[in-house]
Amino acid sequence: MLLAATRFRPRPAPFSEAELVKGETVASASARALFGYITGLYVDRRYRGNLIGTSLLHNARLDGGHLLDVSANNRRAIAFYERRGWQRVSTFDEDVFGTRMKAFTLARTR
Repeated sequence: MLLAATRFRPRPAPFSEAELVKGETVASASARALFGYITGLYVDRRYRGNLIGTSLLHNARLDGGHLLDVSANNRRAIAFYERRGWQRVSTFDEDVFGTRMKAFTLARTR
């Protein structure tokens, strides 16, 4: 998939954000704005359902993240992203420690 270069907002450093509770990292997100990819989003299961992931995803999008990859086996994550308007735009096989796994690229344009 080729995207027009005008859709990217180059930044000298990647976006990264973490949420702390009592000094413990309970959630994090990262993105490479130059390529438009959100490269990671994680919320500790004890803190899920508190809109932390939604907030981190929103902030990563504000920094230029409009694409992400997710394993096809991660149904919970896929449902999370699709409820927030992300759509599957491609399917591919990724290598996970020598095992071929199906994955999706999701995009959000609005």
